[in-house]
Amino acid sequence: MLYDPPFFIFDEATSALDTVSERLIQDALQQCILGKTAIFIAHRLATIKGCDRILVLQEGRIIQDGSYEQLSGQPGLFRQMLDSDLRASDAD
Repeated sequence: MLYDPPFFIFDEATSALDTVSERLIQDALQQCILGKTAIFIAHRLATIKGCDRILVLQEGRIIQDGSYEQLSGQPGLFRQMLDSDLRASDAD
């Protein structure tokens, strides 16, 4: 980040963090990537919630493409993952 690259790739960058730390890092990252291209590879849906475009992959193929709002409003793997996250949150 110090070199001010034109794009970033983050592969599970916050997967080992607790929820509070993840939020703090995501907020800081938003400032660093402003006006740049950033690719986030993540399983946690909170990590990708603010992304302009989300590609959902299954077995190496793109099966869904859209914004968080678009994908959460239609049937498919993304919605299944979102429902699973919501059920897990309700169980806590």
